Amino acid sequence: MTVAAISAAAGNALLYAWFATVLVSAVYVAYDAFTNNPELTVMKWGWVLVTLYVGPIGASIYVLSCKEPAQGRTSGSWRRCGSSRLDPRFTAWRVTLRESSSPRS
Repeated sequence: MTVAAISAAAGNALLYAWFATVLVSAVYVAYDAFTNNPELTVMKWGWVLVTLYVGPIGASIYVLSCKEPAQGRTSGSWRRCGSSRLDPRFTAWRVTLRESSSPRS
């Protein structure tokens, strides 16, 4: 075998490994998004497409941004800031702020 043939075979093997990793990542994200995630259906399909485009990197981002922490673990403040769920402490503060900024008669 020539060097070119060996490098072509190695390149093909690398591509097959990458495609297999992308497929496994996309199947995991699709299964988890459609069974354990309360987001809108459009967001679920969006995560699957993102994972198909960028592979395990997209799956890692999905896990970091959409999965709840394990039982007994707390999420960091960065997760609470990016969360779409409202924390009652912050909601009460915003209501108080709106009431105090209303014009007084």
